[in-house]
Amino acid sequence: MNQGYIAHPAPLPPEPRSYAPEGFPPGLPWWYYGPLAAPVPAQRPPEAPGMAGGVRKLAYSVEEAAEALGVSRSLVYQLIHQSGFPSVKLRGRRLISAELLAEWMRAQAGGGIL
Repeated sequence: MNQGYIAHPAPLPPEPRSYAPEGFPPGLPWWYYGPLAAPVPAQRPPEAPGMAGGVRKLAYSVEEAAEALGVSRSLVYQLIHQSGFPSVKLRGRRLISAELLAEWMRAQAGGGIL
């Protein structure tokens, strides 16, 4: 009983997307392949502690000194309260002299080369 309506066929489902990287068989779910390898943009190597924009720093912050020494921030604060540790307070901020810190480390190592 067609009452003047034109029957249209149902639209076809979209073609399934293949997530297969080149060289892998298609048809497997996306999670089978893992994260797809994408080109990673070139990154600059991390700067050495004490280098800010290519300029050697005269003094470290507590965080930078901790990174340079390879210790925690709280240990650096403990060292600051010891006699002979090369730190100064400048406008409420604690700074550690880079050159004197290296000398202090040599003295702690018994004069050895660091």
